[in-house]
Amino acid sequence: MYYNPTTYKPSKKELKWREITSIVYARDNYVCRLFPILSTSEKEQLQSNAQYLINIIDPAHVIRVGSSPHMKYEVENIVLLNRYSHSQLDEYRNPVNGKYIGKDKAFLFWERILGSEQLRKLTIISKKLEVSYNDF
Repeated sequence: MYYNPTTYKPSKKELKWREITSIVYARDNYVCRLFPILSTSEKEQLQSNAQYLINIIDPAHVIRVGSSPHMKYEVENIVLLNRYSHSQLDEYRNPVNGKYIGKDKAFLFWERILGSEQLRKLTIISKKLEVSYNDF
């Protein structure tokens, strides 16, 4: 999309997204949260499969925004992942080798990335926010 930088004014949603992602980038030290927890062989496989996409770091939603729009701006629901792994998990694929693993096994990767306690807290937050979100 083309815009004139001298007259362009970002929307409130865009400003909020920038604010949230700046918090996430700082929290995660601008580093993919998956890569450090992988074994040596998994790292090698990921590097081979991801190629240059391993160097692009994206904010990724743990709990999908499509099914849980109330979680879009929840900082705890966003982690940094390399672009390859992010796109694979979005498709319920193994974030290392790209093979289809389904929703349940994709959830296990999120548990591995976040830790079981953090993922449990996130699901509690999601349920609380969903109640207030649905009260509108």
